[in-house]
Amino acid sequence: MNTEAIEKINFKTHYSENQFIQGCRHRQDQLCIGTEYYQGLAYFHNYEYRHLLRSLGDYKNWTGEKLHISWNKAYKAIHDGFVKAGLETAGFSIEHTRIIAKVLRMKPNKLIKAYHD
Repeated sequence: MNTEAIEKINFKTHYSENQFIQGCRHRQDQLCIGTEYYQGLAYFHNYEYRHLLRSLGDYKNWTGEKLHISWNKAYKAIHDGFVKAGLETAGFSIEHTRIIAKVLRMKPNKLIKAYHD
């Protein structure tokens, strides 16, 4: 029996069928990072953006507004913005920060100052 089959069995015995399916989708999405097939399930961002991007489910921007789109759509929009601009998906730059600010409808200058000053 190959290791992938063993991993599936171990995963399946410890989790519900729904959690198993979600795990498979997440794992598949990790393989799609950097492509047009990315669905917004897997983390792809630079470590510096972890606090900003990992908690998008209960995110409120600096004005207290709830996020205007679902977290996975926000992830996909940010990812696609990076790819369209020719940036590395796990990169960290002012241009990355501008794209994140645009998707999250934040003030780019405040976000740039917070991350790059």
